[in-house]
Amino acid sequence: MEKTFLKGQEKGRAAGREEGREEGRAQERAQLIVSLLEKRGVPVQSEHRERIMSCTDLETLGGWWDQALIVEESGELFGERHEPQG
Repeated sequence: MEKTFLKGQEKGRAAGREEGREEGRAQERAQLIVSLLEKRGVPVQSEHRERIMSCTDLETLGGWWDQALIVEESGELFGERHEPQG
């Protein structure tokens, strides 16, 4: 019984470590997206920064990274289009 408990405990720790690593990768990728936009001179609205930084899905962040290379406004990452005024 003790061995089963210890095995389960170790599996739980390993899963927790992997989850922590994935969260760290997501945070790093989100920061890189914001940084890339800023270095390209694309203003990042606060609500867009918040949305990027709170995302934990690596696939979504990967798509946003690709878009961050070409967008002219941060909202375009999410499919928002800016309508010119005038």
